[in-house]
Amino acid sequence: MSEELIIKNKDELLFRQIHPGFVQQGRFSSQVFKVTPKDENCLSVSRGFKTDPKSCYELHIKNSYSSCGICAVTVEECNKEELNAVDDAIDENPAHAFIDYRELNRKKADAKAGILANYARTRGFLYDPAK
Repeated sequence: MSEELIIKNKDELLFRQIHPGFVQQGRFSSQVFKVTPKDENCLSVSRGFKTDPKSCYELHIKNSYSSCGICAVTVEECNKEELNAVDDAIDENPAHAFIDYRELNRKKADAKAGILANYARTRGFLYDPAK
């Protein structure tokens, strides 16, 4: 991976969509930050320096995906867990990035997902379309 694609600004927020199935009693689960086989161990996020939570949500919904809101972690929080955030801008979403889980086995990846979810829960919903 090219070193220049790794996001360096530790304060940058990385927005993550919250699937409605991952929320119970107003609290989102660690599933929000778990990678699935389709992710190829690269968890999609959007860069806070290139978009805002509402715009991020609206783009996601426009593309016929499900979301009930936006949460976020910082680059620094990812780095504390030895995970890099990588810029991955694409035509449909110039703010696209990913959290890189590729060096981890499933057990470690799931543990890191739980820690990232705790950081995000502390911050709460950054955008909730129901409010």
